[in-house]
Amino acid sequence: NLKALEQQYRQLKTERDKLNQRIQLLPTTQQRLFSLRRDVEVGNGVYELLLYKSQEMEVARASTVGNVRVVDSAVVDVTDPVAPKKLLIVVISTLLGGFLSVVWVLMQRALHRGIENPDEIEAVGLAVFASVPFSEGQFKYDTEFAASSKRSRSQRQPIHILAHEDPTDSAVEMMRNLRTSLYFNLSEAANKSVMITGPSPGVGKSFIAVNLAVVSARAGQRVMLIDGDLRRGYLHRYFQQDRGEGLSAYLAGRESFDAVIHRSTIDNLDVIFRGKTPPNPSELLMHDRLPELLNQHLNHYDLIIVDTPPALAVTDASIVGQSVGNTLMVSRFEETGQRELQHAIDKLRRDQIRVTGAVLNGVKKRLSNYYGYGYYGYNYSYNYKSKER
Repeated sequence: NLKALEQQYRQLKTERDKLNQRIQLLPTTQQRLFSLRRDVEVGNGVYELLLYKSQEMEVARASTVGNVRVVDSAVVDVTDPVAPKKLLIVVISTLLGGFLSVVWVLMQRALHRGIENPDEIEAVGLAVFASVPFSEGQFKYDTEFAASSKRSRSQRQPIHILAHEDPTDSAVEMMRNLRTSLYFNLSEAANKSVMITGPSPGVGKSFIAVNLAVVSARAGQRVMLIDGDLRRGYLHRYFQQDRGEGLSAYLAGRESFDAVIHRSTIDNLDVIFRGKTPPNPSELLMHDRLPELLNQHLNHYDLIIVDTPPALAVTDASIVGQSVGNTLMVSRFEETGQRELQHAIDKLRRDQIRVTGAVLNGVKKRLSNYYGYGYYGYNYSYNYKSKER
């Protein structure tokens, strides 16, 4: 059989070759016609085969008999529904919601480390002179200042002084209470100078210093405000002036007191800006010219306020504190931790600095009848290779 098939194959192949030779002898048009006719015949064969298969499948589908039958008809139950059990769901949801709420509150209490109540400050042995409430106006000023800080120096906006722009603001009224409390404490202090500092950056100490100076000056006191933050102080922005040759130049002996003092537009208020950023701020503050500056002008001013860097960030506050009679520790609500505040107080007291009292800054009214912090940030960098502001 195999030999017969091979012989047939060879015979068919020979006939095919002869046929191809005959086709090649035909004219080109007839060759094309012959090729198209062959394609048509092949296509007809394939079509007939597919049509046959399609009809075969239609017959097979039509002959299929279903095996599904109705066993029982559905019966509607007119009694109470099996699910959902609404009452049970309400009870479980209420209990679960209450439990989760309690767990959430307990977790917040356990994880929260910020001061939320003046009593927490008094627990570390420091009297709270004032709790300064949140001011929408000051928040707007700070927002404008933060946005303009990214622009060129000529396009930067000044920081508006709340006590000057809106004297009736509740925060300004609390500043007056602070002024009164400080007035009675100054009578027991070594001199009439006050250092404003905080445990860490962002507590709003510059805000407290400037507004306290303004409300004191408007009460008839002669006030001198000094920007003792030689690293990143920006009190000059409050008074729309250039920092120029300020405290750093005076301490270095390059300028006299009359050259660095600025008479502000607010009556009874003089200001000394920080000046150019020195390479050695701490060493410059240790110069004898700082206590001389304060002591020589104690008789000319009723109050001298010195704004300094954070107490825990650098040693500048400890150096300035040796020359002043009082120190106010500013803490930020829900940001300053109680242990952080305690460390700052202990650090200053170890350096023989009198910490007079504390200020709880920028607080918001809460449903719990005390205030929650709402604003004021001071972008203080621990990398003191500061850029020009």
